[in-house]
Amino acid sequence: MFDSSNNEKITLIKAITLIHPKFDIIFSGGTHLSLEGKSWIYDYFKLRVPEGSFEIHHQRRLKLAIFLNNEQVAEMVKNRVAVFGGDEYKIQANSDINRELLIGICLAWDLNDFDNGNSVSIGIGNIGPVKKKAEKDWIPTR
Repeated sequence: MFDSSNNEKITLIKAITLIHPKFDIIFSGGTHLSLEGKSWIYDYFKLRVPEGSFEIHHQRRLKLAIFLNNEQVAEMVKNRVAVFGGDEYKIQANSDINRELLIGICLAWDLNDFDNGNSVSIGIGNIGPVKKKAEKDWIPTR
């Protein structure tokens, strides 16, 4: 990801693994974080940061709920129909959550679930069980 001056902000690397997906998020300042898939039954990821632990839980359909230390702090929603790779994401988050980190999580979600190369795709999203449900009608609190 680059800023408006074409300076690189983050790099996302998808690791080759046999069991669960893993992504490395590398920030321009040198910080390196690992986003690791934790279950095949429940589609969720963990990410450890100095402030604690993020859990990213896929909800029903095309939605992610993001928790920091068990408090919901963000959510992402993807458009259902994408034409020529026109994926669109709506990200809502508390103001104290790092924007580049959220974009890295969103890119990882896209690469993991939607990178199919088709010119037109219709996503149904998650139809499996949800380990940790999002708060109903969640909105940012700060």
